[in-house]
Amino acid sequence: MLLDLVRFCVGVSFLGYAAYRDWTERSVPNGLWIVMGVIGGGLLVAQFLLGGYDLLCVCFIPLTWLLAYLLYALHLWGGADAKGLMALAVLVPSWPSVPPLRSLLPFPFVILCNTALALIFVPVVLAMYNGTRGDLVFPQCFLSIRRREMEDRGGEVKGEGKEWVKPEIPFMVPLLAGFVVSFSVGDLLYALFRALGSSV
Repeated sequence: MLLDLVRFCVGVSFLGYAAYRDWTERSVPNGLWIVMGVIGGGLLVAQFLLGGYDLLCVCFIPLTWLLAYLLYALHLWGGADAKGLMALAVLVPSWPSVPPLRSLLPFPFVILCNTALALIFVPVVLAMYNGTRGDLVFPQCFLSIRRREMEDRGGEVKGEGKEWVKPEIPFMVPLLAGFVVSFSVGDLLYALFRALGSSV
C-alpha cells in the first residue's frame, strides 16, 4: 500500500510537470522520463525485497515498450508520449491495490485505454469553452476555437477575426488524467463493456 502511494505521487508529479511543459512549450525533456524510470526501477527492487515481486507483471514491461514504439513508428503519437508510457510501465507494471474496477489487462495498457477515453471528451470541453465566448456554431464548436483577433503583417491587431483554428491538444494532459483515473478507479472501458453486456 505504501509503495502504491509512492508510485501514485511520483506519477502525478512527473506527469503533471510533463503536461505543463507540453501545454506551454510543446516539448518534454527526455531526462524527465529517465529519472521517472530510474525511480520506478528502484521501487521494483524495493518490492522484490519486501516479498511482493510479481515476475508476470514485470514481463509486461517490454510488451508495453513494444506497443509504445509501434504507436510511435505508426505516427499515432510523438516521441515524448511513447517515452512517457515506457516510463509508466516501469513505475507501475502491476495493478495497485486501490482501484475497484479491475480487469485482466496489464495496468499500463489500462492507463492507455483510459487516456483514449479522456480524449473523447475533448470535443465536449471545446464546445463548453466556445459556449462561454458565444461561439456555438455547429459543428465547428466541437472541433475548433475561433481566433478572436486578426493581425496584419506588422503584427498589429486589425480587428476581430472569424477564422476557426483547430487547437493542438497536448497528449500529456489526457495521459495525466488517464493515470489518475486508472489508479483511483480502474479500467473504465472494461466496466463500460461489462455494463453494456449485462444490460442486453
